[in-house]
Amino acid sequence: TQRDDDEVDLCVLHHLPFGHHTGTGWEIESKWSVERLHIPPDMFNKGLDLSWFDCDAVIPIHGCFLAWVDYYQGMLLVDVLHADVDPHLRFIPLPTETLLSFRVYLDEGLPDPARCVSVTDSGIIKLVCIITGTSPSFTIATWTLVDMDHGVWEKDGTAMEDSQFWGLYAGQSLPQVQPSFPVVSLVDPDVICFLLKEEDNNNFWMIEVNMRTKVLESSAIYINEEEEERYSSKKTPRNFFYGHYFIPSKFSEYLEKDAITR
Repeated sequence: TQRDDDEVDLCVLHHLPFGHHTGTGWEIESKWSVERLHIPPDMFNKGLDLSWFDCDAVIPIHGCFLAWVDYYQGMLLVDVLHADVDPHLRFIPLPTETLLSFRVYLDEGLPDPARCVSVTDSGIIKLVCIITGTSPSFTIATWTLVDMDHGVWEKDGTAMEDSQFWGLYAGQSLPQVQPSFPVVSLVDPDVICFLLKEEDNNNFWMIEVNMRTKVLESSAIYINEEEEERYSSKKTPRNFFYGHYFIPSKFSEYLEKDAITR
């Protein structure tokens, strides 16, 4: 939370490495800590505008950093585990080319459909932008953060225009529309998942594209709950899908029986 023009508060919830038994099971003990972080003046010279900073995503990096990402400004970075020793925020602006575009999707609290910053399982940080124009109607471009200390982004040589993207369908009956909500694969940094929405109805397709080999690796249509074979017309639909919120996660790794000991 912002305290003033040159300080913010970082609130961290710590899970203690022990707990206590309640009679029915183990209960983990936790506590909060608040660290006051300083904003170096040179961050504003790099283009940071806190008054217009929208947090599109929060991503963990290398096991100790957290990054708050504004898809149209850059990343605010802090070493959460050592914030008491080095109480400074860092700012990594996005590539210059991406700063020439403005946010067009203004619904507060909803994800941006044209941009994404993701971290792969091996720690590679990727930026994906769907850039719109008159001709071509869109271009998909990606960048890799090759030097986090100096904030250096390198543009990947894998850009793809609309005709090339639709050419990947190879006869499949997928809608020729602008893709949205890109998500980088946790396993392969060259593979990006996209959402396709048919213009005449509410059908959504999820596809995987390898940007380097230019191959459509998989596709699947989203099936609404009421369309399933065993769905009863008397039931009230519980799950409403609005075409976003595809979040890659390693959360399932912690759903083991001995997770309490980890």
